[in-house]
Parts: sequence; structure tokens; C-alpha cells
Amino acid sequence: MWINISSYSNAKYQIHGYIDIINIPSDIEVKSVKPEKVSIVLEGRKNVLNQSELTNISIYVDGKKLKEGKNVLPVQVLLPSEKIKVASIRPENVIIYARKINQKQPEEEIR
Repeated sequence: MWINISSYSNAKYQIHGYIDIINIPSDIEVKSVKPEKVSIVLEGRKNVLNQSELTNISIYVDGKKLKEGKNVLPVQVLLPSEKIKVASIRPENVIIYARKINQKQPEEEIR
């Protein structure tokens, strides 16, 4: 009798990355993001986490609801594989300071 035992050990990896802001309204300008970087802990099988696809992780905030002033928005992570899970995001929220962009009025004709 032959027995084949496969061992799949789970691993955790911590990455630090800058936050992208997507879907910024056209009349809003982002002045600052606090903090600019977050720490993400990922977990999954070692053979998946060791692959180069870890470089394809996107860390972002959806800015579609940005308004003038202080905004507190959750950090989101887009992973390249369903075999990788997010164990933690620190901090979970970031503070974004934004301002309205003044729309230039057309210059009146000089007479």
C-alpha cells in the first residue's frame, strides 16, 4: 500500500504600499492623503504567495464620494488571485483632504 501525503502550508506576507485614489470627481482636487502608505497582511498557500503575481496587487480608495474638506474612506485591495486573502489592512481607513476646483468663467469680451 502506498500513501501519498501532500502538505500545503499557509503563509502570511506583509506588504507596504502607496494608496491610489480612483474615481475622483472632476470638480474635486485631492490635497493630501494621511497616511500615504498602508500595511497589508496577505495569507494563502506558500506556493501561491511566492509567485510573482504578488506585484499585481492594487491598493486603492474609491473617491467617487469625495467632497470638499476632510473625508474618511476605507482602503480596498484588489488581489490577482482568489487563492490569496487579505488578513488585515492597517489602517483600515485613510483621511483625504480635498478641495473644489473653481470652474473658470469665460472671459467677457473687451469692448
